[in-house]
Amino acid sequence: MVENWQDASIGLTGARARWPLPAKTLASGTSEAEESSSEDDDDEEEKAALRAARKRSSFQVISQDSVQRRVAVIDDDEGIRLYLNEILTNQGFSVKEFSSAESFTQLIEAAPRGGHTFADVILCDVRLPGLDGLSFVSGMRERGLDIPVILMTAYAEVQAAVRAMREGAYDYLEKPFDTSRLNSVLENALRYRRLSYENKFLKHMIDPDLKLQGVQCHSPSMRAIYDLIKRVAPTESSVLITGESGVGKEVVARAIHDNSERADKPFVSINCSAIPESLLESELFGHTKGSFTGATQHRKGLFEEADNGTLFLDEIGDLQFSMQAKLLRVFQEQKIRAVGDNKFRTVNVRVITATHKNLSEEIKEHRFREDLYYRLNVIPIHIPPLRQRKEDVILLAKHFLEKSARKNKLSAKNFTPAALTKLVHLPWKGNVRELQNVIERSVILSSGDSIDELDIPVGQANDADEVLEDMSYDMPSLRDVERRYILSVLKKHNGKKDAAARVLGMSRRTLYRKLINQDGDNEEAP
Repeated sequence: MVENWQDASIGLTGARARWPLPAKTLASGTSEAEESSSEDDDDEEEKAALRAARKRSSFQVISQDSVQRRVAVIDDDEGIRLYLNEILTNQGFSVKEFSSAESFTQLIEAAPRGGHTFADVILCDVRLPGLDGLSFVSGMRERGLDIPVILMTAYAEVQAAVRAMREGAYDYLEKPFDTSRLNSVLENALRYRRLSYENKFLKHMIDPDLKLQGVQCHSPSMRAIYDLIKRVAPTESSVLITGESGVGKEVVARAIHDNSERADKPFVSINCSAIPESLLESELFGHTKGSFTGATQHRKGLFEEADNGTLFLDEIGDLQFSMQAKLLRVFQEQKIRAVGDNKFRTVNVRVITATHKNLSEEIKEHRFREDLYYRLNVIPIHIPPLRQRKEDVILLAKHFLEKSARKNKLSAKNFTPAALTKLVHLPWKGNVRELQNVIERSVILSSGDSIDELDIPVGQANDADEVLEDMSYDMPSLRDVERRYILSVLKKHNGKKDAAARVLGMSRRTLYRKLINQDGDNEEAP
């Protein structure tokens, strides 16, 4: 059983934070005989309450414990446990100590479903009697538990810790501890844990009757768009979608179509900026045989192809003024005339438009018709850039991971916690489109079963300033920056230490020593 089950006090002398205990798990120093008779009734009531809660809503069990600052320390060295308890308590964490990995796993196995959330982060020594740290990480993964595990290791065990990260460990810390790195890794692990909870929340909140292929959202702004799609889709109103390139405007347009009464009719899309003005009229309205050079036969336009369905006009803000006037007439009369024809044809089309431009500014500059703008902008939907909704990154990344594996006929892979943290902290200047490309590239080029942080490209950074900017989103310590940069250079040179050492400006022996102890102050070896 657990040898030290004491909760660190937070702010109050002598106060103890009570974490939920499974049945028959007792505080240190209390005998089972003294406690069992008084607690049996309470345990049965708690179990009954949990069963009833699960029947009402499985999400209630998931969300009953919000992510806090609770750390489980697993180490057979009592001195290490006491040292970490003191440091972390002073930093506002609540700490539980375990002398072995078995005592922790026994607690999890005894807990009811959803009751294992007494820890938000786990600090576990690599070298333990009985169940060691690497086996513990594997066991946590097999149980499907997403509590971040940070391994504590001596310098000679770094390579084993790195292997464990590929198997699911969140990160590793070297002994003796660098307190700034300890705090940085713990804060990042808590962010990961919080995102994990939020993704579970999303899975329980999504309306199963709503078709949202590709619309993966969790942020408040995207949840608002999700709700707007549900209200707008059944109507016939025109929709104007705005946002930067790559945010997913066409995905939202298709979701509106798929949830409308026109869902079984055509969804036709065109990028207005990709078609020369001289051909755009023919593309939209069609043409008759002989209407211009090369028109060898009659051809339907996109309005006719989308009849009774939805026409999506992307980059509407790039249309020339003359074409804007022709579109306005179509919207007003619901009639089109092919190029070279003298007859009008009635069409029944719902039009959804999109642009990355600010059309209000375009109107002021006399580049866009105000009357057309009001025809299009009945229902405005603005999609924020991905950098403003980081909560969506993990959900989107996992969606693209599965999609890319299927597309390229590859075996299923997953992300290590470190990879997910890196994805969240990247700037994503190209928005969702850039994220999708990065994930597909990582799926194809990664060699293992998991995608690690080093498998994720950080863009085409060509100078140190851009590289440092990519590494500074989680504000790591200087020592951590050096560690990441060394690993990045090694990855780029396929693990060849001679080539990496030349780039880093150090000897091979110095590089090897840094990989072992991450001591940036060491002199070069003789």
